[in-house]
Amino acid sequence: METEIKAAETLLNQGQPIPIGAPWLFRLFGKKHLIVRVKQPSAGTMLRVTRLRLSMGVTDDFLANITVDDALKLQVKHTGTVSKMTALLLLGGKKRGWLFGRLLAKYLQEAMPFNAMLHIMQVVVLGGGIADFIDFIRLTRTMRLTEPTMSQQTQKRS
Repeated sequence: METEIKAAETLLNQGQPIPIGAPWLFRLFGKKHLIVRVKQPSAGTMLRVTRLRLSMGVTDDFLANITVDDALKLQVKHTGTVSKMTALLLLGGKKRGWLFGRLLAKYLQEAMPFNAMLHIMQVVVLGGGIADFIDFIRLTRTMRLTEPTMSQQTQKRS
């Protein structure tokens, strides 16, 4: 797992090129594909994407015992959410996501294979800092920062 996280971080730091079929206006000028780069998202973008992911309500326990029919139902129900998450990652900023997020998400549903969207999400989730966040939480738990130190304890006088 550690190797996968390091590989995802490397891909995000360098920017992973993703080809997308060009809209008709670009095709008029002979451009068939647009190349977009998925780079390390900002903390705000990761927060918006994480909120969307959590709004799906899919837990690890449910995914461990999923059937093909349940997977197909999930795909039908949440393809829009996954495409919106991908659009937010490609656009980056809060204003750009608010202005063009829905439009790009609808376009990505038609122009990008679903497995490519899922691949982008996998790379971002693995390399987006969640492992660092978990390590930080574990470190603060072991350090017990809120526990009083010996110098802060008062001595009883007789």
